[in-house]
Amino acid sequence: MFTYKSFSSVGVAILCLAIAGCGGGGGSGGSGDTPVSGGTEAATRFDISGTIQIPVGSVADGDVMRPAVSLTTNNNSTATAQSISNPSVTGGYVSPASGRYQNTLFSYDADPVDIYSVSLLKDQVITLAAFPAESGSSAVDLNSILKLIAADGTTVINMVSNANAKEITVPASADYFIEVQADQGPILYLLTVSQGVTAAGASAEAPENNYSLSMAHDFVPGEVLVKVKGGKVGAFSASSGLNYRQANEQAKVHLETIEGLSHAGGSAEHGMKMRIDLAVPRARMSQSSTDLQGWPEQQREKWETLTFIESLKKRDDVEWAEPNYIRTAFAVADNPLYAAQWHYPLIDVPAAWTVSTGAGSIVAVIDTGIAFGHADLASNLIAGFDFISQASIAGDGNGIDDDPEDVGNSFHGSHVAGTVAAVNNTVGGVGVAYDAKIMPLRVLGIDGSGNDADIAQAILYAAGLANDSNTTPASRADVINLSLGGPGFSNSLKSAVDAAVAQGVILVAAAGNENSSTASYPAAFANVVSVSAVGQTKERAPYSNFGSTITVAAPGGNMLQDANGDGNADGVLSTVNASFYAWFQGTSMAAPHVAGVAALMKQADRGLTGTDFNSLLASGNITDDLGAAGKDDHYGYGLINASKAMALAGSPVPTFLSINPQSISFDGIETSFPLSLSKGGTTGTVLVTEISAADNEDPADTWLSVNPNTISGDGLRTYTVNVDRTNKDVGTTFAGTITVKYKINAGAEESVAIPVLMTVPDPSKVATVGELFVGLIERSDQEEAENAINQGQENVLIDVFVLQPAQENQGTYSYTFSDVPVGDYYIFASTNMDQDGVVSDVGEAQGDYPVVGDATLIELRDADVTGLDFNVGYLNFVEGLSLEESNQRRIIRKIPASMLEGQGEKTQVIQKQN
Repeated sequence: MFTYKSFSSVGVAILCLAIAGCGGGGGSGGSGDTPVSGGTEAATRFDISGTIQIPVGSVADGDVMRPAVSLTTNNNSTATAQSISNPSVTGGYVSPASGRYQNTLFSYDADPVDIYSVSLLKDQVITLAAFPAESGSSAVDLNSILKLIAADGTTVINMVSNANAKEITVPASADYFIEVQADQGPILYLLTVSQGVTAAGASAEAPENNYSLSMAHDFVPGEVLVKVKGGKVGAFSASSGLNYRQANEQAKVHLETIEGLSHAGGSAEHGMKMRIDLAVPRARMSQSSTDLQGWPEQQREKWETLTFIESLKKRDDVEWAEPNYIRTAFAVADNPLYAAQWHYPLIDVPAAWTVSTGAGSIVAVIDTGIAFGHADLASNLIAGFDFISQASIAGDGNGIDDDPEDVGNSFHGSHVAGTVAAVNNTVGGVGVAYDAKIMPLRVLGIDGSGNDADIAQAILYAAGLANDSNTTPASRADVINLSLGGPGFSNSLKSAVDAAVAQGVILVAAAGNENSSTASYPAAFANVVSVSAVGQTKERAPYSNFGSTITVAAPGGNMLQDANGDGNADGVLSTVNASFYAWFQGTSMAAPHVAGVAALMKQADRGLTGTDFNSLLASGNITDDLGAAGKDDHYGYGLINASKAMALAGSPVPTFLSINPQSISFDGIETSFPLSLSKGGTTGTVLVTEISAADNEDPADTWLSVNPNTISGDGLRTYTVNVDRTNKDVGTTFAGTITVKYKINAGAEESVAIPVLMTVPDPSKVATVGELFVGLIERSDQEEAENAINQGQENVLIDVFVLQPAQENQGTYSYTFSDVPVGDYYIFASTNMDQDGVVSDVGEAQGDYPVVGDATLIELRDADVTGLDFNVGYLNFVEGLSLEESNQRRIIRKIPASMLEGQGEKTQVIQKQN
C-alpha cells in the first residue's frame, strides 16, 4: 500500500493548518496487534519523542488565558506595553468582557486591549487578522480595532472594521505603540509586522465583503466605485420598472446626497464612479486625533480615500464600495493572493506565461479527489473518476464510481490541483498552467491512504487505457501528477506506469517527506520524474527526501522561514475546500510545479512525451543547477526553470533579467544571503551595468553591501548580499535597497530595486508561541470520526489518546510520550490561547508531524520511536465562506476524562477541527 498518510480533518479548510498528506509518506498502516516473537510475548509499550521548532520572530501575547488560572493583564497600557521584535508574528487574545462560551462549561476572561511597543520603518506593513474565539461565530459579526500610536501617545492611524484582515502602512520611521482591541469578543488574532505587503485575501464567494482595503494596492485617490443596495433608490433590474437611464439618474441623485460625493460616471447596475471631496475625511480624522502631517501627499490622499470608503461600506443603503483600482497588463495582476505565491518567480513561471498558459493540456491529479465547487478550480475541471475500491476508507459509502469529489478533510488533492492549474481570475491565487484542464482521479481515502491496485487503475484511466471503471476519458491526460508514495517496489504499479509512458504521458511524482534517502515509489521508477523540494532560499527543504532517484527540484516550501519578509511562512499557497486557500509544505507541493511546467510545454509542443521530458531534464537545459555540476542526490538535475523549458519546447520567452530572491529579510543571526542575477529567455542579451546597496534613510551607513560590487563581463552571476550588525543597537531594524541597473539587448538602461530588511536580534526576545500542547491521535479513532462526519453528523467527539504540554527551552520545544501501547498514531501540536476547550482554532499556532500538510502515520511496533521533529507556527488563512458556515461540520477531539480528574474546567483541553 502506498500512502501519503493523511491526518485528515474537516478543519483544514479554514485552519490552513493543512493537516493533509503531502507526498511520499511512510509505510502503510498496520492493525496495531501486539507483536509476538519465538512464542514469547514481546514488549507492548514504548516511547515516542521529538522536538518542535518555531519560526524566528514568533511572539506570544503576554496575557493570554492559561489552564485553571485567571488571566493576568500584562500589556494593557503604553506604560506596560509588551516589546516585540521587527519583523514578527504575534498570536494573541482580546475580549471586551468576561463571559462563558456558548453551550460549553468553559468561561473566558476580559482582556480589553493589548498594546505592543516596536520600532518601525517607513513603508513597513502592519497586518491584523482577527478570528472569533466563540465557536460558531462569524468573522463578520465582530469589529476589531488596530491602532498605530506615536511614542508621545498620539494616535497616528485608527482602523475599525469588520474585515477579517486590515493593514497599516507605516508613514515614517519611528518608535510606535500598536494597539489591538475588539468591540465584541472574545477574539483570537495574528498581528504581523512585515517587510512589505502581506497577502490579505479576497473571498471567492464575496470578495467585496471580506477583502481588506490596503494602502499597498494601486488605486485612484479621491475616487470610489459604489453600488446602491437592492431595494433602495437607483437599484436597476428587469422588474424595477425603471429604465437604464432612470435608474442611473436616481442612483446619482441619491449618492450625491452623501456629503463629499459627486458623480463622475458609471451605472446603477454595475456601480457608479463617484469623486470624493477629500476635505470630508480629512475633517473627520482631525476630530479623531488622526495625524497625517508629514505624510507624502499621494499617500495621505490614498489613506483619506480608504477611510471614506470604509464609512460608505457601513451604510445600509450601500451594497458595496471599493477603490478604483489601477490594473496593468501583467498576467496575474487581478489575483489578490498572487503576491504571496513566491514560488512562481523562483522558477520563472511569470516569464513563461508570455508564451504559454497551458491551454489545450490535460493534467491528471491522482490524489484525494477535488473540491468541485472551488471558484479557482471549477472552470478548469473535466470529468474524472473515483478509484477507491475499499469502502471503509472511501467515505462516500461505496467502491469505485464516477464522482471524484473529495469527501475527506485534508483537501490535499485540491491544493495540488490549484498549483497545477488554478484559474487566472480576479480571486485567490493562480496555477502554473492556469489554462490547462485538470482531470481529478481519487485514489486516497479519508485516512490518507491508497493501495497500489487503485492507483494503478487511475494511471491506466488517465492514459486512456482499459481499466476497472470500464470507461476511458474523452481525451487522455498529457501529464499525470502523483503527490503520493511510499517505500517498497511494486510490479503492479510499475506495469501501469510503463503503460502510461508508452502512451507518451509525462508522469511526475513527489519524492517524499521523511528527510531520507530511502526510495519512494512511484517516484523512484526510472521513467517517472521524482521531485524533491526546496524553500525560498533554493536550499533543500529540511523534510525533503533525497538520493540517487531524485530527478529535479521544485518549490515545496519551508515554513520555518519567511525569507522575503512578507509576513507569511514560506509555504506554498494554493486552493483547498470551498473557497479557501492555505499554505502547505511538502514534496507534494513541489511535484505539481513540475507537472504545471510540463503542461506549459505541451501547449507549445503537442508531441512532447514523457521520454522527451526526462531527456530534457537530464540535459540540464530546462533547470538551474543548485548543487554539483550535473546530477546530485539533493536536487537531481537542478531546479526546474519554466522560461528555459518554454524555449526548449519551441516557444522562447522574450529576454529578461531573472532575479532571485526579489526581496530579502535578515531576521535571525545570518549575515549573508545569495542573490542570483541571470538571463531569462534564450535569445538576446542582458548586461548588468551596476549593482549597489544602500540604507534607505542614511546612505552613509554601510551595513548593507553586495559582493562583488565590481561588474565584469555581463554581470550575470550569484552575488553575496552581506549585512554588518557591528555597533548596531540590539532590537533595532534597518531597511535598505539593492539597486540593479541593466540593459536588455543593448537598449536603454533600466533599474530594479530589491528591498532588504535587517534586524539586530535581541537575545532576551526568544521566539515563542507560549504554552504548546502535543497530542497523539489513534488511527482508528480518527477514521471512525471522519466516517461519522461524512454520514452527516455534526460535532463528532473523539478522544485524544494523549495530550500534554511540550517543554520549552530557548525557542525549541521538546516532547516525550512515555509508555505508549503498540499501535498506529498521528502527532499534532497546538496552542490554546483562549482556553475554550479547543485547540487548533484559527489564530492558534499549530502543526503536525512531519510537516504542515503531511501528518504521517506513526507505526509503534517493537521499539521506541525517536527523532520525530517538526515545526509549529502561526498559520494564517484566507477565507471564502463565513466561519459560521464552515463550523457546521467539525470533529472535536477531547482528552480522556481520567486526565481531567481534580483539575479546573479550563484544563479540559480538546481539539476541534472546524
